[in-house]
Amino acid sequence: MIGIRSYGPSLVLAAMTAAVLLGGPTVMRQLAWAEKDAQVQKSRQKLEQSPLDAINDAFGQVAKAVEPSVVHLSISRKSEGMSERMLPQLPEDLRRFFERRQEQQEENGEDYDEYNAPQRRGNGSGWIYEHASGEKYIITNNHVVQEADQINVRFYDKTERTATVVGTDPATDVAVLKVDNGSLHPAAVSTESVNRGDVVFAFGSPFSFEFSMSQGIVSGKGRRLGILQPVQGYENFIQTDAAINPGNSGGPLTNIHGQVIGMNTAIASRTGTSNGLGFAIPSSMMIRVIDQIIEDGSVSRGYLGIWIRDVSPALAQRFGLDAKGGVLVRDTVSAD
Repeated sequence: MIGIRSYGPSLVLAAMTAAVLLGGPTVMRQLAWAEKDAQVQKSRQKLEQSPLDAINDAFGQVAKAVEPSVVHLSISRKSEGMSERMLPQLPEDLRRFFERRQEQQEENGEDYDEYNAPQRRGNGSGWIYEHASGEKYIITNNHVVQEADQINVRFYDKTERTATVVGTDPATDVAVLKVDNGSLHPAAVSTESVNRGDVVFAFGSPFSFEFSMSQGIVSGKGRRLGILQPVQGYENFIQTDAAINPGNSGGPLTNIHGQVIGMNTAIASRTGTSNGLGFAIPSSMMIRVIDQIIEDGSVSRGYLGIWIRDVSPALAQRFGLDAKGGVLVRDTVSAD
């Protein structure tokens, strides 16, 4: 009995020590989990009244305000077919085959155009503009509808109409289209200057995913890319990191109030897809062009008769000029 009493406390202590060593990690994990769960629940409660709700709702309101004025464009163009100039160059058997095919089509009353050339199809975007006269038009890029044989417009309510070209201005890449009269939702437009950092939204149909929306900021202003024709095209692009991809061309770029501040036109990319460098024609330039096309059918501009370029620091140093800006007259052009 004496031996048992002397070893009893030691056995109890050993047992307790073993229990702590074996059960300690489990207990610690349970305590850590309980603490983290409490933090998660607290965060969820705070997020129910998060100030981000207001931002989220505002973005949604922009979508609701703008989307009814955005359109999807389906473009068809005739491929270069077998023209009559090419027939004499073909082997006799092949030439006779095309001649017989043409005769059969004419006998059957079928439309014939360069031996029934196949159609090339493309997609783009546009938006609805209301002129001061109250007439409504579809605005898009010239490069979207250039050489188009048929332009089909799909509206946000899934209805479709065929559009005709009112006029274009390749120098600014603007085109004005008209559809049959009907209920159209024109976009609100702002010609106010934008600033770097302004939140913007790009609408359109990238890769034919119709009526898409992306968000970003104004990354730069007054950008020149050298992509417009003729050589002296008028470029003053807004740069944005809002995702712009093939199919977005012609769609509106809007501000946080749902007002059109520009028209998506180009991207700078090594892959052909968005790399965070999108460019839009500013409304301040675009609206003047649109109104002239609607009212006069074309755009008239003054002719100064000189070729100019910006004076860069390197150019100023080359000519020994103490100047930080200005323009250099490179040449004069005769009006004859």
